[in-house]
Amino acid sequence: MEKLCRAFPAVMEEYDSMLDFVVAQAKACGVPQKKLMKLQLGFEEAVVNVIHYAYDAGTRGNLWIRIWQEPGKFFLELSNGGKCFNPLERKSPEKSSGVPIEDVAIGGWGIYFIRRSFDELSYRTDLIDGKPGNFLTMVLHL
Repeated sequence: MEKLCRAFPAVMEEYDSMLDFVVAQAKACGVPQKKLMKLQLGFEEAVVNVIHYAYDAGTRGNLWIRIWQEPGKFFLELSNGGKCFNPLERKSPEKSSGVPIEDVAIGGWGIYFIRRSFDELSYRTDLIDGKPGNFLTMVLHL
């Protein structure tokens, strides 16, 4: 499969279109139903984080979605030109030592679900239209 790429405005009103695009491609690549459910959970968390935090209030930006397949793997890459932020450096709230879940501080749970949803994750910065951008690559093993 060739890499497919689509740009979407990074707004919640576009979320369903983004999800439809990803799910259709995942199904076409043979992602099993159980993995498809995990993909949807992790995708939602990643996209909502970009929409809410990547761009300053009042600033409009894009979210690019790239999808490709290699033998035994389905790749989903999200990129944006917002504030640089490596979600993989964030400590998971699951590491809280014996604290009941209702007492764990808010924050970091989306990243926790992204980690639990995908088999491999990587982050890098690169240029998007001559400016620094964020690239989060999420991989499912098929």
